[in-house]
Formats: sequence, structure tokens, C-alpha cells
Amino acid sequence: MVIGIIHNVTVLIALSLLHFIFSKKSNFRYKGVREILMGVIIGLIGVILMMTPWTYQPGIVFDTRTILLSVSGLVIGVIPTIIAMATTALYRIYIAGDGIVMGVATIITAGTVGMLWAVLRPRWRKKRYYLEMYAMGLTTHVGMLLCTMFLPEELRIETLKNISPTVLIIYPIGTLLLGIVLTANTNRLENETKVKEEVERRTSFFNASRDMMFIKDDKFRYLLINDAICKFFGKTRDEILGKSDFD
Repeated sequence: MVIGIIHNVTVLIALSLLHFIFSKKSNFRYKGVREILMGVIIGLIGVILMMTPWTYQPGIVFDTRTILLSVSGLVIGVIPTIIAMATTALYRIYIAGDGIVMGVATIITAGTVGMLWAVLRPRWRKKRYYLEMYAMGLTTHVGMLLCTMFLPEELRIETLKNISPTVLIIYPIGTLLLGIVLTANTNRLENETKVKEEVERRTSFFNASRDMMFIKDDKFRYLLINDAICKFFGKTRDEILGKSDFD
């Protein structure tokens, strides 16, 4: 079981790179479109994880969808997480088996814990977010173990006894690792957006002025110029940038 779950965690961490790639390239005008498409992507990642599970016995399978959905609820947002929950729940119903109700219950539990954590602890990223991630992961997977009550009565105790050590040790660590990756992606994208907006504001301010405005480096080469400079020299922006007055 441990080898199977670790393999599933590594697949999850690898697939998390899609979050950064997709978020970076998804420059849609409307935020709602981005969120819907992100939800579809997360849902598909969840389905891929469910296609490579560890099988406890026919009809009862375990994978890392709970890690994915809880971290999504915490880091990515409500709408993408709800879409991903619906996608993975439908696929779990399609798989069927004795663990179908437990499987759907764990999906609902994991996504809900992540979203509630984001609402109840809005400043979780400010201090010791590693501990916050781990605590959320532990809470999520205690909830996952409680969902064993939805298994057939003759399977509950044995299943709970066999999966508890692995679920309480490996799953919270997997939650922490995925959380670190997605939080780093989110922070990087937010910083890139802030820099881009600052450059756009500064450029707009420069170009709105009729006076010549510029920024030079320590070798007196032009780094940023406005249209008045171009008009003064009678040259294009590309012909001036990177050159000094002497050039």
C-alpha cells in the first residue's frame, strides 16, 4: 500500500506543474472563464490519479484525490474546486464497487475542508504556512478515515485498521508537498502580475507627459523613455533604448 500511495503522490506532484503552465498562459479577459477551465484541468488530474490507484480489494481503491482537492480548495479557489469535485465524484460513481459511497464522501470532505480552511483562516499564507498546510492535510485525512463508516459493515473495521497508519503519515506529507508547489506557483504568478502592472502604469505615466522623461542605468544608457524623447531625437524607441547620448 505504501509503495502504491507514494507512486500516486509523485504522479500528483508532477501533474501539479500543469497548474503553473496553465495559469501562466491563461490570459482570458474574464476571471470566470479562467476559473472554469482551471476546474476542468484539476478535475482531469483527479481522474488521472483515480486511474492509477492502490487497490485495497476489488471496488475499494485509494489514491491522492483528497490531497488534490483539499489543496485546490485552499490555494486555487472555490469555483475550480467545486468543478473538480463534481468531475472526480462522477468518475468515482462510474467506477462503482463497494467503496462508491465512501469514495464520493471523501471527495466532498476533502474539497470542503480546503475551502473552509481558506475562509476561516484567510491569513494562512502570512506565517508558518508549512504548519497550516500540514494541519489542513491531517484534518482532511482524519475526515477521510471517518468516511469508512460508509463502507459495508463487514469491511469497516478491517479497512480502517489497515489504512490508518499510511493515511495519517503519508497523506499529510503529500498535502504539504503539493501545497508548497502550488503556493510557490501562485506567489510567482502574483508577483509577475504586479511587476507587469507597475511597468504598464509607469509607461502610461511617461507617455502621457509632453515633457521628455527617461530612466538611465549607471552607464547613462536609456532604459525607459517616452514619446517626447523619440520625437526629440527623431528616432524610434528601439533605436534609442540601450544607448547613451553619446551613441
